[in-house]
Amino acid sequence: MKGIKFAVVFAFLLSAGSLTGSWYLFQQYQMERAAREDLESQIVQLEERNASQESQLKLNREELERLNAQIEDETKKSRSLQEKLTQAEEEAGGLRERVSELEEENKNLARPAVLTPPAETEAVEENEELPKLPPPPVLSPAPMPVAKPVALPAAAKPKDVSPAVPVATPAPAAPAVDERPKQVLSVNRKFNFAVVNFGSRDKLQVGSLLQVEQNGKPVGRLQVEKLYENFSACTILEETKPSSIKEGDLVRLA
Repeated sequence: MKGIKFAVVFAFLLSAGSLTGSWYLFQQYQMERAAREDLESQIVQLEERNASQESQLKLNREELERLNAQIEDETKKSRSLQEKLTQAEEEAGGLRERVSELEEENKNLARPAVLTPPAETEAVEENEELPKLPPPPVLSPAPMPVAKPVALPAAAKPKDVSPAVPVATPAPAAPAVDERPKQVLSVNRKFNFAVVNFGSRDKLQVGSLLQVEQNGKPVGRLQVEKLYENFSACTILEETKPSSIKEGDLVRLA
């Protein structure tokens, strides 16, 4: 009987120990599970954060590429503008030289011509062309017994040349007339203007309209913007075809 009680008590204690161990193991399992779930949650958060950072990094990289492309485009535009500015400065320098040449030509045309009076010219030519004559020889007539003395003709004397010829003061010479055909001297396509040898002495005025012709056919019209005595700078108003007005085309009042 005691053996049975002992067995029952032992079985009860064993069951209680097993139950306690099971409970302890269950608690450990719950704790480990909670810890694992927490770690998994942290891993998910880290992955999400990493994905967000990668996305932001990608956006930053794309923005950087866009900015680099924009900087390169602006650099190309700046270089192109610099080249255009240099070209414009060169064309402006050439235009200034052309205007200076035309102004010098204008001064030469406006300067009165120096004319030599005909009387002075003839006197100078006569002095230069008249030969020097030797002095006449002295002849002694031979004695003749019967004939009367014969008078020898006087030797020819050189023509007297007056050393100084009075020169009449010439009248002021009339201004030289520009008989060249009225035509286009130069064309600047960048600034859309042309220079013609048509000026104020041709009764031209600022705002006057000019017709440009090639082989007798009109190819365009100009309007005077800057006026000088023998030439003017004109704006190209219209052309029958693009770039149809060229250097050497004839010009007349419209």
